[in-house]
Amino acid sequence: MSAVLKSVTFETIFDFKPTDTELDYFLGRGDERESKDEYLEFMTPDDSYGEIYQLLYERGDIKQATAYLDRISDAKHRQSVSLPRCRDQSSHRIDRALSGVGQIQGEA
Repeated sequence: MSAVLKSVTFETIFDFKPTDTELDYFLGRGDERESKDEYLEFMTPDDSYGEIYQLLYERGDIKQATAYLDRISDAKHRQSVSLPRCRDQSSHRIDRALSGVGQIQGEA
């Protein structure tokens, strides 16, 4: 029996052509990695816009990231996504999380 794929009518990180490193961050790595379908299965528009915000923020596109943050309808979720502890402005959180070290290679 084939699986029925969820039809998503809102934008997701996949609309922004994430790199393998970014996919590792959002979907997990190795045996822990979710498939795209698993990732989307319980995704809501607010969840998705929050992750797009994180993706674009990490890429340095603050203006477009903020536009997605503003799309989040739940005020508490919007605030939790945008809290400073969710971001590390001194380096890229995605790269640091995946490297397992405190600094990006080449960063002093």
